[in-house]
Amino acid sequence: MSQKETVTIPLRGKVVNLHFTEFGSDVDVDELCRIDYSNMYAELITISSLMNRVGLWKAEADNAEQEARLERDVVIATAAERIEQEELPKKLTGPQMTKKLDLDPVVMKARRVRLRKGKEAAYLDSLYWAVKSKEKKVGVIGEKMNLTPEEFENNLIEGVWNGILVNTKKKLI
Repeated sequence: MSQKETVTIPLRGKVVNLHFTEFGSDVDVDELCRIDYSNMYAELITISSLMNRVGLWKAEADNAEQEARLERDVVIATAAERIEQEELPKKLTGPQMTKKLDLDPVVMKARRVRLRKGKEAAYLDSLYWAVKSKEKKVGVIGEKMNLTPEEFENNLIEGVWNGILVNTKKKLI
């Protein structure tokens, strides 16, 4: 069973809880970005959910990058204070301080973390724009199909599409 994540956002004096079903830990990006023409009906009904999920992943990655940037800045400031204390009574010049900071192992580690988080955010940004392109193409195809609700209902193939389970329920009447 898939897990659900809840994100709570305060909006205009209200609290809004958003519930999301998690993707599995392995995602085939090429499959996710490819349009499956064998079931355009499923593509049409799942593309907005896929776009939403990728947008959420992108927001998380962007936030992680910003937090790593903040952490790096704090580490650099702390290291600069420590280095200044170690060098007393001598006063370091700007280039001397920069060189010492560049060679400091704690600063180097924080910089590497920030770079890695930036790369991860760039990967998700790329995925976001690929899915956005897919969304636009699926929308254009859907408009040209000029579907009736009956066609839609009769031609929908059950299964997992865009990482989303699509199933149909028979009418009781």
